[in-house]
Parts: sequence; C-alpha cells; structure tokens
Amino acid sequence: MPNLTDLKIKKLQPKEKIYRLSDGNNLYIEVKPNGLKFWRFRYKIKGKSTMLSLGKYPEISVKKARQLAYENKIKLINKTDPMQSKKESMPFCDVCKVFFRFKKQGLSERYFKGQVRLVENYLFPSLKNKGINDIQKSDILKIYEQMPSKKLKYDTKSKGKSETIRKLHILLREILRYAVHNDFAIKNIADQIDMNQVVKKQKVEHFKAELDIDKLRSIYKLINDYDSITTKLAMKFIILTALRVGNVRNLQWDFIDFDKKIIIFPAKMMKNREEYRLPITSKMIDILDEIKKITKDRKYVFCSPIAPSRQMSDNTINFALKRMDLNITAHGFRSSFSTICYESQPLHNHSFEIIETQLSHKVGNKIVRSYLRSDFLEERRALLTWWGDFLDQ
Repeated sequence: MPNLTDLKIKKLQPKEKIYRLSDGNNLYIEVKPNGLKFWRFRYKIKGKSTMLSLGKYPEISVKKARQLAYENKIKLINKTDPMQSKKESMPFCDVCKVFFRFKKQGLSERYFKGQVRLVENYLFPSLKNKGINDIQKSDILKIYEQMPSKKLKYDTKSKGKSETIRKLHILLREILRYAVHNDFAIKNIADQIDMNQVVKKQKVEHFKAELDIDKLRSIYKLINDYDSITTKLAMKFIILTALRVGNVRNLQWDFIDFDKKIIIFPAKMMKNREEYRLPITSKMIDILDEIKKITKDRKYVFCSPIAPSRQMSDNTINFALKRMDLNITAHGFRSSFSTICYESQPLHNHSFEIIETQLSHKVGNKIVRSYLRSDFLEERRALLTWWGDFLDQ
C-alpha cells in the first residue's frame, strides 16, 4: 500500500544529509539538505542497482509519480531500461512551464513577459513538443540561422538579430541548466555551442555622459527652456537624484513622504531587488510641488502626456535630449554624477560608500554588507544638497 500523502511530504523537513522515504513499489521521495524534494525510482537491471529521478515535487504530484513508477515497472518487465527511455517523459514545453514558474519570482512583469515571448516566438515552433533529451545542437543552430533580422517589437534595447540571438541563447542555457539540475535532462546541449562562431561579437556601447562640469551646468540650465513641463521636470529630477531613468518614470505619489522628506522605492522596482530610500532635498521638493499641479490626481508623478494613466515612455527623455542637440543620454547623467562626485570629494567630503549607496550600488562583498547596515540617509541628503547647489553655480 502507498505510504505517502501530500500532507506528509509537505511536513518533511531537511536534514544535514539526503534522506528518502518509501511510497512502496520502488518509489521514494528524496529530501535534500536545501529543502528540495525529488521523486526517485529504484530498480535493478543486469544486476546493477540504479536510482532514476522522476522529477521534482510538487511539480510532479504524488499521483503522477505513482503513474511514472508503474510505467517504469512495465518497462522492466519488458526488459527495457527506464533510464534509456527517460527522455520521452518530459517535452521541452513542460520543462519551460516549470522553469518560468520558478523564474517569475522577483522579476518585473514586463521583463518576465519578454523572456516568455522569446521562447514562444523562436523556440516553440520547432522544439515545443520535442523531448528535452532529444534536442540536438543542430536543432538549436538551425533556429538561430532562420531567425528574422528584424528585432522584436517589445525588445526596445535590442540592436538587431545578433543581439536577439545572444539573448535567446543565454535564456536557453538557463532553461537547460535548470532542467539538468532538477533531473529533467541528462546534459545541457546549449553549452556545446560557441556563440562567437554563430554571431559576431557586439561592440560595447557605453552610455554617453557629460563629464565637464561647466557643460553639465549649461545643460542643466538649458533644460529649463524645454517646451514640455513634465519632461523638463523629469530630466531635472534625474540629474538631481542620479536615479535610473526607470525609477523616475515609475515614481508614484504613494512612494513619497513629504513630512519625513523621503521617497521609498519598493524592492521589486529596483535593479538589485532591495528597497531603496531616497532623501529629498529642497530642490527636489520644488520640482515635486510644480509637477503636483499637473499630476496630483494621477498614479505616476511623471506620467505620459499622451496617456495620463500610464508612466512616461522610456524613450521620452532621450528623445528630448536629442531634440535639444545634446550628445548625452538620460542614463549618462548617473555617470556624470558618479565621476564628478569622486573628483570633487575634497569639496563635499563624502565617502565612497555614500556615493555608491546613492547610485543604488551594492557596496563591498557579502561580509562587508552584513556589517554595513546603514543606507547613509542623512549623509546622502547632504551630498545631494551639495550636488544641486554645485550644478546651480
């Protein structure tokens, strides 16, 4: 009689070493020290004892595991090694389904959907129902060779076919690595492909930044004459805070505490997936007071002038800078802030940790960060006050 139930399995706690509990009929649940649980089927063939993985729990339910165990016993009766026929049990689309369920945690909705579309648009047409271990290197190379040269509509950062292929390959390697780790696949076939032999290596393009303080001051003043008030204020806010453009675009009124003079960005909106507190200076308050007259009844502080219910487009600010004939990108203002602040340390007297924390960079290794618990809120407020005054000189 079967011994295991969902309730029993959920209550199983990890120990220092791997241990297994029997469900009967050569079926076991295996609990690893990291808490992961896998189904195992133990059998002997030609005098050799073998432990076959049937998949991860709860992706493989108790009922499904028993069915797989029964099918493998039938194979043994017919003198077929279950290990040799295992590749038929997991289609590529099922592996992707489990992988994306795991990967979704901690990712922005837009990025996650883009990853899913890459797989559905390019890999599924030929690999969807193919067994995970039936995929050959030639299958993957054929997909890359036949990919259209036009970039994906949703992939705004793609430079064309070569970069899209590289992104797809990184994702495929990640899927297959996950499959091997969870015993869905025997090997990661994508590791055998040298992408430098498939597409030309892309030239790295650094964000254009203005590192001359006099020219940056001129740009800061020139922005005041821009015709769109929302775009103008967003650009000034980016320069004053050195935030990433996405954080400014996604800034919501609910994040702002005017009494405490602080903005709190939730972890899911930050690149490093950690909550970020931004100290507000008097110059930032002036900007927020001005934009409040326009967007106070809306969700986003810097909303789209075309669709007020949505945040500003990610191309709006760069387009504005281009219209002004400025050879700089919105992200380049972060580089301007970083470089000039480091060069001007004798003037503002703030440390490396304070500058890097303002840029939302992780400071030091894990051990250093475990002791460095402060986010230097008031020190950063002083630094940003100096920075705003420095730009206005």
